[in-house]
Amino acid sequence: MSEFHDRTKAALERNGAALEAQGRQLAPVENLAPRPIERRFYHHYKGGLYYVHGIGVHTETGEELVMYQHVGGKFYARPMSSWREYASRNRPPPIHRSREYVERFRLLPEDFKMVP
Repeated sequence: MSEFHDRTKAALERNGAALEAQGRQLAPVENLAPRPIERRFYHHYKGGLYYVHGIGVHTETGEELVMYQHVGGKFYARPMSSWREYASRNRPPPIHRSREYVERFRLLPEDFKMVP
C-alpha cells in the first residue's frame, strides 16, 4: 500500500471513530469517490455549489487538503479523505432499512459555467 493510502485509511479510521461515537458511520475505505479535479465545479450532496482551486498539504501532518470555494465567496480546506468519502443521504435508519450513500461532492460537466 502507498503512504497516501495508509494516511487516508488512518484519517478515515479516526473520523469513523468520532462519527461512531455520535451514532453515525462512514462508508468503507475501499469505496472512496474519485479524487477532485482542480479548477472545476462540484455540487455538494446537500445542494451547495463549489469551485476547487487546488490540492494543498497540511504543514504539520502532511495530510492532503482540498482547497475549495463556495460560489457565495467563502473559502474552505477539507481533508482529501473527507472529500472523497461517501455521505449518507438520509438519517440513521431503523435496523431493518439500509442507508443510501452518495458522493459528498459530484463533479459537474467541464463546460459548466456560472451565468450571472
